[in-house]
Amino acid sequence: MSYYLLAGWSELVAIVVASIIGYTLMGIVANHRLSRYYSLYILRKKLIINNALWGFLVVDLANIEHITKIDKKLDDHDKPQQNNILTIGNGDANIFISFHADVVYHGAMGQLPEPISQVYLSVDKPAQFIEKVNLVRVAD
Repeated sequence: MSYYLLAGWSELVAIVVASIIGYTLMGIVANHRLSRYYSLYILRKKLIINNALWGFLVVDLANIEHITKIDKKLDDHDKPQQNNILTIGNGDANIFISFHADVVYHGAMGQLPEPISQVYLSVDKPAQFIEKVNLVRVAD
């Protein structure tokens, strides 16, 4: 649509604008699909936590110190005030994971690596998530 509106004025501008709109739409769809269907998974004894297209965390399962379910809503003053804490998910955090050693969070599509020592996650089925992670950890 934008191409046809701009083509009479400048075909080059029409191509550039149509390309930007097309890539933006593909990015939005890819971001949604990644965050909805591939946000947490285990691959080769590593827990991968995707924060949509914009960031991800790869955690060796042996590096997980403990993983617990949070039963009450945490306010900001309930969480420790440290710089290396990451919160991922839509809604209130219901999973807490701490690590033996810092893990690198690759933010901004891998451009801004940050060390992370604790993660707060919001997942649909926290008990099932903890059970699956612990089952793979024990299998080692």
